[in-house]
Amino acid sequence: MSTLAPIVPRASTLSAAAAPAGKPPERPRLTLRLGLAGQRDLKDPAKVGEVLERSFAIIESRLLQVWEATQHATEHLYQRQKAPLARLVMGLADGADQLGAKTFLECGRSAVDREIAAVLPFETAEYRNHSPITDVTTFDDLRGRCVYVLELDGKWREKD
Repeated sequence: MSTLAPIVPRASTLSAAAAPAGKPPERPRLTLRLGLAGQRDLKDPAKVGEVLERSFAIIESRLLQVWEATQHATEHLYQRQKAPLARLVMGLADGADQLGAKTFLECGRSAVDREIAAVLPFETAEYRNHSPITDVTTFDDLRGRCVYVLELDGKWREKD
């Protein structure tokens, strides 16, 4: 029988969520999480980047519309002092993942805050050193900019 290790939030998460005795916890920020997965070998990265930029702009615009339209109905549910947040979650692989993360972080021009996060199939070092990632510099940069990285319990195996 296997047991799962408990998930322990980072200290910054705990301090943000902790409330003084007798006071309700801080309301959460309106957050939209977007998942991105795509091909490593992009035939036309410039065109894919343009499509991603337009798509992210539309999503951001709609998120702002929802935030503004529901302001009075949701003020008891969400923080109103901070702008809504869009978070892109991906695997940091070459191609679509890295292009998407860079485009997402660089093209934001509205009141929506943006951040990235990653889900990796196994520990970062193992993934970085054994997977077919060729742009290690971009991988490391984006990994460092992630607000969190979830490392799954997979193991790298050489192909038979």
